[in-house]
Amino acid sequence: MKTLYLKLIELLSEIPELKYIDLNCGQLQEEKPPIAYPAVLINLNANSTDIDGLFQLYTGNIELTIVCKLLSESNSNAPEAVRERSLNYLELSEKIWKKLQGYNDSDFDKITRLTVRDQNIRKGLKTSVQTFETSWRQTA
Repeated sequence: MKTLYLKLIELLSEIPELKYIDLNCGQLQEEKPPIAYPAVLINLNANSTDIDGLFQLYTGNIELTIVCKLLSESNSNAPEAVRERSLNYLELSEKIWKKLQGYNDSDFDKITRLTVRDQNIRKGLKTSVQTFETSWRQTA
């Protein structure tokens, strides 16, 4: 899992708009979250299957919480330029998807996005959660 986390940090760091990438340790639950925006908070989970007692096959779920500070209005009455600025988080979300979708290397099989959902966690912050899946082999 550490290798997967470090690979995600490496890949996501290539997106210049991202100002903060970290494990999700409940930072958004704090009154003043100690993060810079936009940010990505990472949760990792995995299931494993034992193969002949020689190695394990892991299926890993990656949950990325994308957090953007809303700096303008997105309502239908807002001027188009203002509304466009407020929807920048959607462009960032797409950049993250394009960076990870289909990525594979000698350690991991292809990364595939499974879901995207918006969450309302804190007033003034727009949060979106993307869930990805990958698999890998690990020898004991």
